[in-house]
Amino acid sequence: MILSLFIKPTVIAKDTVFCYNKSMTFERLSKNKILIVISFIVLLTGICFFYFNQTEQVYCTEEAKICPDGSAVGRIGPNCEFTVCPLSNQLEKAITDYLVSQSQFSWKTKSDSKNLCVIENLLENELFPKYVWAYCVEYDANNGKTLSGSSLPVKIDYPNELSFYDIDGFSYEVPGDGSQYGEDIKRIFPEEIQQKIFNFDSKNIIEKAKTIIKNNISN
Repeated sequence: MILSLFIKPTVIAKDTVFCYNKSMTFERLSKNKILIVISFIVLLTGICFFYFNQTEQVYCTEEAKICPDGSAVGRIGPNCEFTVCPLSNQLEKAITDYLVSQSQFSWKTKSDSKNLCVIENLLENELFPKYVWAYCVEYDANNGKTLSGSSLPVKIDYPNELSFYDIDGFSYEVPGDGSQYGEDIKRIFPEEIQQKIFNFDSKNIIEKAKTIIKNNISN
């Protein structure tokens, strides 16, 4: 009788332990399945995002357009349009000299620094106003290091009846900062170049400025 009493609890305890282990194993398998499903969803989402955000490569025909100053420009994506012809050297110099004379585009954070402005034409039109992108920098006169700078679209006006360029005859208008920027772009600039302004890539104009500064330092 005593032996029977000792054996019965032992069997019950063993069964209990066995059932508990089965439950733990099932729970572990369930968690693994959930993790596998979640990982698959994350992976699939990443693949879809990567695929739909790929920039389609655009190949333009290798044509060239001869500009009034004798230079040539080619077609660029995404619409394979011809690059806007640059301004004449005389007009470009007159505009950049004018910009450097204005406090909006020329300032000092160091007493012996120098200022420089370079521009890129945004619209081909014979008469004023001209619409350009201006990149103006203050740089160290000793080593050419850029100290400060600004990059923005500018509307340049000048009396069309004059056949020469006088700095005092120029005037300019630029968009405001912050929330005013978008509204001013639409007000100041022609509709045909507004999207170009919003998407402007300043890489080339910055490189142009660096080249000029390097030449100024070496001379």
